[in-house]
Amino acid sequence: MLAGCTGAAPTPEPTPLPSPTVEPSATPAPPTDTPVPTPTIEPKPRLENLRFSTSAELIDAEGDGAVFEIGAPSVFAAVDYADLAEGTKLTWRLTGFDDVIETQTLTGTTGTVIRSLFSDPRLALPGDYRLVVRTDKQVVQAAFKVDAERAKPGTVILAEGFDDNVLGWELVSNPIGSAAIEDGKLTITVNWANQNISLPVRGKFQDFDLAVDITHKQAPPSSYATVIFATHLSIDLFPNGTVVLLDTGGSEAKPLLSITRSPAYKFGEANQLRLVVRGKRAAIYLNGTLIGSLDSVDEAHRLIALSVSTLDKGDATVTFDNFVIKVPPTEVAVMPTPTKGPTAAPKPAGTAAPAPTKAAATPPLADAIKRVRTAVEALGGALDRLYHGGGGEACGPLLANLAAIVDAPDYDVTSQPGNVQNAYGLYQAAIDLMADKMRPIAQVCLSGGGTVGKLDFDMARTAINQAGSLLTQALNALGE
Repeated sequence: MLAGCTGAAPTPEPTPLPSPTVEPSATPAPPTDTPVPTPTIEPKPRLENLRFSTSAELIDAEGDGAVFEIGAPSVFAAVDYADLAEGTKLTWRLTGFDDVIETQTLTGTTGTVIRSLFSDPRLALPGDYRLVVRTDKQVVQAAFKVDAERAKPGTVILAEGFDDNVLGWELVSNPIGSAAIEDGKLTITVNWANQNISLPVRGKFQDFDLAVDITHKQAPPSSYATVIFATHLSIDLFPNGTVVLLDTGGSEAKPLLSITRSPAYKFGEANQLRLVVRGKRAAIYLNGTLIGSLDSVDEAHRLIALSVSTLDKGDATVTFDNFVIKVPPTEVAVMPTPTKGPTAAPKPAGTAAPAPTKAAATPPLADAIKRVRTAVEALGGALDRLYHGGGGEACGPLLANLAAIVDAPDYDVTSQPGNVQNAYGLYQAAIDLMADKMRPIAQVCLSGGGTVGKLDFDMARTAINQAGSLLTQALNALGE
């Protein structure tokens, strides 16, 4: 029975569907780099390479620290500039004995500018100088020196024939008197008694051989011409031939040398006064004759000035000519020194200031001069504000400072040394000058209205400058 049985029929398998054909994908392209822009380099404006030379061709030019020997015809400066705007303003500032500022406009954007620093060889005096060159954004600076130490004796440092005023002598004209360059000479006139006009020489000098011709044109017996060669040392030449070497450094003026009616003096003619200073030694010559010496000149740099003074009478006129400063000889002549301290020889009547009998009134006078000078400076600022529209706000300070000037204290200096009397004369002249020239300005303020005219302003401004100069000379006379 098992063999005869038939099993169930098998279930059919489903037919598989065909798989879809996958098309091959394309190979992706690599990413493209973003191009980087090339940077634009902006040119940087430059001002550089400041250098100096004694020739306009810049032969052997040197930079900061350059040293030139005295006697060079000039000193030239050059500076390079690059990528500056067209029309850039270039400012040159030279400091030394003066502060000189000059400007120029560049015509190109890149190049070199060469400039002479001294308009005249006489201005290239021994000393240290600094030059600053700038635009509104760039600046370069360097220093140089004009040196007389290595020059040979006899080398001319300065020669002044008074044909012009290139050296910038402080010429004045005021109630005291005047200083003018005329007819090839420096003429100083003092109108009043007990007054002085002094003109410092531009620059300071260490060692020197100085000579100048002095002529007393109109001279009361008590008037005298002076060569100042240190802060407190001076040589006075009187119209009768008396020569006095004076030390004004202490509380009393001390005559170190006095020669009455020197036989070397030429009456009514030009007399050459010569002074040789090296180290602490000095020798004095009159018309080529050695008349005195000194061994205590202890200042490293000496102020030199020419001066005319009066004592009991005014109306003195003196001319100076052929002013020459040279490198001194290596040895300074010495006169025999007396065993006792030097004393003044008897003076002819009315010749020189009598020896002071009491201490100088220097401290209070010096303080008064300083206060007046401060008031003069402040008054100048108030004047400027008033003229340029400051109105009543400027009148208060102007009138207050003017009052401080005209009400400044008086002193009796009749028994004081010559330098104190000279200082007092300058002090009073400054006060008188301000009182006179400021009167129209003060009237505008006192009247409560009106404007300051240009002429009055210019005259007042000039008076302020002159008064400041007089007061500075007064302080110098006191050793301040």
